[in-house]
Amino acid sequence: MNPLKNTFVCLMILVGLSSGCDGCSEKKSTNNSTECGGVAPLADLQEGVCAGLEKACVLVSEEAGHAWVEPDYSQVEGWEASEFSCDERDNDCDGDTDEGLPRSFYADADGDGYGNPAVEITACWQPSGHVANSLDCDDTDESVRTSCRAFCRLLDPTLAHVPLGESTPTLSVAVFSDGITTRTGDATELVVELGVGPIHSFPQQPTWTWYPAAWVADEVDWDVYGAALTPSDAGAFHFAFRFTTDAGENYMYCDRQGNEVYDPRSAGGLLVDPPCTPGGTQCLDCVDNDADGYIDGWDPECIKPTDENEAAFSTGAQADDNGRQKLDCWYDGDAGDGNDNCETHICCLLDEPCESFPALLELTKFWPYDCAAPLRSSCIDNCLPSTPPGCDCFGCCTVCLGTECHDVLIGTPGNFPQCNQATFADPALCPRCTLHPECSRPCNPAECELCPGMSPLDLPPHCSEATCPDDLQTCLSTDDCPTNFNCQFGCCVQDFIVAK
Repeated sequence: MNPLKNTFVCLMILVGLSSGCDGCSEKKSTNNSTECGGVAPLADLQEGVCAGLEKACVLVSEEAGHAWVEPDYSQVEGWEASEFSCDERDNDCDGDTDEGLPRSFYADADGDGYGNPAVEITACWQPSGHVANSLDCDDTDESVRTSCRAFCRLLDPTLAHVPLGESTPTLSVAVFSDGITTRTGDATELVVELGVGPIHSFPQQPTWTWYPAAWVADEVDWDVYGAALTPSDAGAFHFAFRFTTDAGENYMYCDRQGNEVYDPRSAGGLLVDPPCTPGGTQCLDCVDNDADGYIDGWDPECIKPTDENEAAFSTGAQADDNGRQKLDCWYDGDAGDGNDNCETHICCLLDEPCESFPALLELTKFWPYDCAAPLRSSCIDNCLPSTPPGCDCFGCCTVCLGTECHDVLIGTPGNFPQCNQATFADPALCPRCTLHPECSRPCNPAECELCPGMSPLDLPPHCSEATCPDDLQTCLSTDDCPTNFNCQFGCCVQDFIVAK
């Protein structure tokens, strides 16, 4: 077991440690539960991941003394203020599991890619023999699909990196209305439009803007319509199509699933890039160098702006490889300049025992080590301001691709050079770790905070925009940030300043 994790989980359960409680001086935590008298009572929330959690003993004031209070639930492993992860766990401890998160899937008995609307199940992930649409009118005959009812289905996924002021490529939708479409596409009764609006909002709202779409092609079961748009604002948006056959009296709204009920989670995504001023490294040059759909501070492989390798989590700078076991502040490169007295051992962060890793890595050098020793204040003061959301001061980061998240140790170029976006789900190549509780900026998507690898389109439906931990300023690019700050995962993070 990771000794650092074990030590601090025990403390958090007992005293309700919070890493961002500068304004909580009126209630001081203590690890002496006898000050409150007797055995710690159970916390109010006892369902799901909170089962067995105890209240914290805190010093309310010198006059009032100590009292049992609710613990800091955000420190509980797996806790989410509102359900975000579809993981078959009760993450918000309310007695319900994955409420509102499982999706509908429909049986596809004839294997034609279209589901039977009469055979529906709900699940977090798509089961075998099922599809996400309910467009099949005869699930016993693969040649009979959608000709029995009106429908529409968005044909485009997320569209990333559209420069502000430039037109998008043509976006497309499949439309079928009996007696009107699947013929020549020139039916005057049919009107199709492309709309764009705020993320996770419904297209019936007045905040959406609509553009006329034109007929593109006549397919066997539907007509294809398309349109392009020129964004007037930078940021994240959702787009969808709608069509009417009665001059706007009634509309059908089109998401990617093509079902009769529109789902904002299945809308198209649009990421519009603001103006960008190039810097001197791959992670500051305004270019998607590894063609993975992420640029600079939005790329999870650009954990710090001085990275010279946008294709891997390691930095590409050999000077960053000085300390492989005793880790210094990762954001100053551990290159000797400006020693801020940060130090922990890599084995304190890894979830698996260091002895289980290949001997070639020499991770057990300088081991054993006192993982519970508190960090020096100079370490936290100098390193934490340069730590991006989702990471700790030593390179352990919560990386998310879509809704799959793992705490991955970025390490040094010599430790885990094969750890990148393609391999991050493999713990043998990207070892799992625990963020250091004294020097870290955890990210919480349930509170609309972005983790490395996420865009605002990946946030849960209750989020209308992204937020930042520790009152950091939100941003779309480094141009939005003050001098000596860089935009990292939607937040302005201070450049590393050499300790004097």
